[in-house]
Amino acid sequence: MAEIPIDEYQISRREFLYGAAGAAASVVLADKLETATASTGNGKLPPGVIVQSLGGSLWRAQEGNRGDESFPANVPGDIFTDLLAADRIPDPYFRDNNSKVQWVGRRTWRYTRNFIPDAAILRKTFIKLRCHGLDTLATLWLNGIKLGNADNMYRTWEYDIKNHLKPGENIIEVEFQPTSPYAASKVAEYRNQRGLINRLKAPQTWVRKAPYMWGWDWCRPLLTCGIWKPIEVIGFDCRITDVRVEQNLDQSGSATLNLILATEGISTGLSAKTTVLFNDQLVADTVMTLPSGHGSAELRIPNPQLWWPNGMGPQHLYMIVVELMASHGTVIDKTHRRIGLRTIRYVSKNEAMAVHLEVNGIPFFAKGADWVPADNIPTRVTPEILRGYMEDARDCHFNLLRFWGGGYYEPQSQFDVCDELGLLVIFEFKFANHFYPVFDAHWLENVRMEVQEQLRLNRHHPCIALWSGNNEIYWFHGFNKLFRDTVGGIVHKELPGANYEFGSGDPGSSNDIHYWGAWDVTNPPKSFQKANGFITEFGMQSFPEPTTVDAYTLPEDRGSIDSKVMVYHERSFGRFGIDNMMHAVTNYFGPPPTDFDDALWLTQIAQAYVIGYGVEHWRRSRPETMATLIWQFNDSWPGPTWSMIDWYRRWKAIMYESKRFFAPLLVSVTAGIHSDEVQIWVVSDRMESVSGELHWRITDVDGKLLHQVAKTITIPAQSSHVFGHWRYPVKEGFPDKENLLIWSTLRVEGKIASEGCHLVSAPKDLHLPKPGLKHSVSRSGEDTFRVVVETRKPALWVWVHLKDIDARYSDNFVHLAPWRKLDIEVRPAKRISLSECEQRLKVRSLRDVLHRGA
Repeated sequence: MAEIPIDEYQISRREFLYGAAGAAASVVLADKLETATASTGNGKLPPGVIVQSLGGSLWRAQEGNRGDESFPANVPGDIFTDLLAADRIPDPYFRDNNSKVQWVGRRTWRYTRNFIPDAAILRKTFIKLRCHGLDTLATLWLNGIKLGNADNMYRTWEYDIKNHLKPGENIIEVEFQPTSPYAASKVAEYRNQRGLINRLKAPQTWVRKAPYMWGWDWCRPLLTCGIWKPIEVIGFDCRITDVRVEQNLDQSGSATLNLILATEGISTGLSAKTTVLFNDQLVADTVMTLPSGHGSAELRIPNPQLWWPNGMGPQHLYMIVVELMASHGTVIDKTHRRIGLRTIRYVSKNEAMAVHLEVNGIPFFAKGADWVPADNIPTRVTPEILRGYMEDARDCHFNLLRFWGGGYYEPQSQFDVCDELGLLVIFEFKFANHFYPVFDAHWLENVRMEVQEQLRLNRHHPCIALWSGNNEIYWFHGFNKLFRDTVGGIVHKELPGANYEFGSGDPGSSNDIHYWGAWDVTNPPKSFQKANGFITEFGMQSFPEPTTVDAYTLPEDRGSIDSKVMVYHERSFGRFGIDNMMHAVTNYFGPPPTDFDDALWLTQIAQAYVIGYGVEHWRRSRPETMATLIWQFNDSWPGPTWSMIDWYRRWKAIMYESKRFFAPLLVSVTAGIHSDEVQIWVVSDRMESVSGELHWRITDVDGKLLHQVAKTITIPAQSSHVFGHWRYPVKEGFPDKENLLIWSTLRVEGKIASEGCHLVSAPKDLHLPKPGLKHSVSRSGEDTFRVVVETRKPALWVWVHLKDIDARYSDNFVHLAPWRKLDIEVRPAKRISLSECEQRLKVRSLRDVLHRGA
């Protein structure tokens, strides 16, 4: 398919299609080659473990046995990125192309490459082919000799190749079979034997592959296959296979680490030196002997520096380095773990408080969202992309993310960033919304190996607050066997004392709540008041911004929001999802705009409005509610979804709004058309009490001041209190409630800690005048601009946008009063001139979208 021309300032679809995968592969390749070269560079037999990467661009891929039709392939990678790079398939995210590439997942694909093993590896006692990830049903050969099979994309697979590897050129082949026929055969086999119930018909049930790849209500299916993680040859005489770090923080303020080490290979005369570093300074060390290759040691950490979640304190991290030594003192293997010293409890509901998390003895309100895979093609997601998302979460005051159970296990780089930024994680094992064949012995053993590997990879991360068995799987025959005994048993064995729940969002087996009342547009935002507790899922859909929609459509597709292609990208039951968004717009803002772009923007404003209402209610209601996680944080493909950030990593209105409603100090107002009383609340997540200046004004829609109060207040730590009251006066000439605006500002230490505008009635009832917006643009840095916006009359949801240019904005979708200026920093993705910035910049508000009023 010919590439659709795009503006030079837009992010290229081709960059997203396979550029990221190539970059990731080259980074991994360079890292592995550096390791191998360092081990063998002096020409002598190295004493340690030797790793030789087989990644890179020397692979060829082909359909089945059609070697004459092979094409270049990258490893790590997958068949879709390779076919895209070879121009053999169209962009599966453009228009309705997804349906045109489904054949890929129904074919058999074979990957092949030649390599010459490092001579030093051939001299090692043990030689393994280590595959960190094979997606999913694979058969492997080395020099024509079958090594074995793989049937779980989540596991690391190793094959003994000591007797098959030879000096000189070797050939490795990996063939991937389609998953759907395999699943269908398993369904047929067990239906004949057991008469299976309907919920075991789904292919996701039988194959240990990310469930969302079969499609979900926010993405279309893409059944990938390939060597999706690094693959390498490893030679060793003895190696470290497991390091477990148990920590104990006692009442006296000291910390003790218990290290448990396991090895594989030659086990005589071994010892291990363990070093603990803090800020690169030695704080503890010890040497342990390893009889039979196993051992343990205890280290005491003086003056321990604690790890805290975002907003509660610093993220102090300690590095533990373990060196495995032979009898003559030579280091033969080395590994490390980075840990944070902290206690964390998942506390059941009691008389004083709802279910909640407690870190270092301090209960806190959890704020954040639910993470889904960042792409339907996982190999396109680089560590840099993941860091960007996590930094966005940190900047918007998140302290908890739920890693949803329908994707794939998040990579170490993502957990590492969460450790650094103080983002706690609910770790869901990858089971979602289906029943599973626990009666199949092979399937269950496969799961045991998967869960054990994930525990050993991740249990040292201080960011992991809670381990959860699944997403929304209600009770079925075998539920306890799978989620209590198997998954739960392994969690508690590998991590004694861990916080574990059977699943998320299941009223029969979990303590958290998935609330979807407000997505049913027949319920007003006040329906959020029906649910209190530990809220881990609730949401509202919106379209992505016009620039994103332009990237996956043609002009003829944008004649209507319910055109064929627009409906194709709406995965929540197609036109039903679009209708639901438009009903929400109508309910809260009045008749939807006829302009295509305006309709897209207004769905984002509606999403921010509804979700903000729920978050503020739940924060005010603490301690009856102690968590609010929004579904969903991000997207895996472009289209209308519940996300806060779209697939191109463009922030929606709700993401900007989350900076305000998740702020550590929040002024929140309760007032309604059916109540005469206004209450001014201040909610604090701060660890200490603070004093501040609270100022609130009541105006009409023209900005006329009707009432104001300014007072000094003391805000207790971790609290929610009413600090102001006002009753609507019954007197002639006073404006109708529908046209009242309540403006609030809280200053702490001379800085604005929280500000906003509360609407007494629904936005559709306001008679908004033209606000008279004006703005100025100046260069604030080499690559940034300063935009200052002013208004003559109140302007709601003011946002700035550079037409056809990607940019980062310091703020957006702000309620602007006539007495203040809106100051926004704009950082375009590419360098532009001041005049071009001025020409392309648009400043808009709700009034411009609705086109109603005086």
